[in-house]
Amino acid sequence: MSEHDPDRLSVYGQLVTNAAVAASRGGSSPDAAREYLSQAHAVGARLGVEHARGRHAQPFGPLYAGTQAMSIAVALGDTGGALRLMDTVRLDDTVPLATRARYGLDVALTHVECRRWDQAADTLEKVCGMAPAWVRHQMLPGVIISRLAGVSVARLRGLARAAGVPLAVR
Repeated sequence: MSEHDPDRLSVYGQLVTNAAVAASRGGSSPDAAREYLSQAHAVGARLGVEHARGRHAQPFGPLYAGTQAMSIAVALGDTGGALRLMDTVRLDDTVPLATRARYGLDVALTHVECRRWDQAADTLEKVCGMAPAWVRHQMLPGVIISRLAGVSVARLRGLARAAGVPLAVR
């Protein structure tokens, strides 16, 4: 953290964020994931804005750290934390489309957890519209669609078609 070079800070931020995500999904303790995430937030705050090392690198900064905090909250089953993040994270075009779309899937899944069926369907529909090619290669839309119990079957069929997943209504 004593580093001043934004390229190095950005790379370090990506690395600790990757560690946080892996810890949240790989069975490590939630505390390990939260510790790495805390470091990522500190690096993002130090940068102050999204910064990418090179033209093709993933930008890292406070917005990216926020999107990953959401993903980690969802992975850890921290619905309350995910709801708080939904109210505070505001993404703009400095965040790549795939990152915004993944964040949208996490928001949709949080709505499902809270039985906000229509909001979950609306969010998934928005993600499918903003990144149609990307969403067809993701597993999470299928999970969300399979759990959207309170939405009409006709709407689910449309969402499944947009997300490129089969619909098996029980």
